[in-house]
Amino acid sequence: GSRKPTAKRIESETLRTQILDVLVSEDRPIRISEICEKIPALEGSTSQRVVMLIRPMMLDGKVKRTYIKKVAHYCAV
Repeated sequence: GSRKPTAKRIESETLRTQILDVLVSEDRPIRISEICEKIPALEGSTSQRVVMLIRPMMLDGKVKRTYIKKVAHYCAV
């Protein structure tokens, strides 16, 4: 049946919303480290974790990844 979303899942959704807000407020693509600096809950997070949060939004077409000097930068679409 329809299980209640887990705490982890709710946390991920909240973080995704915050990441998207940060990306929308920036007028240029930014790096993972910059995203982490702007979101207290992500401070000290690994970039892998942040990419894991961003990936579904990339698949949804909400976020775009571009490479600037071989470094991944992200921006809201």
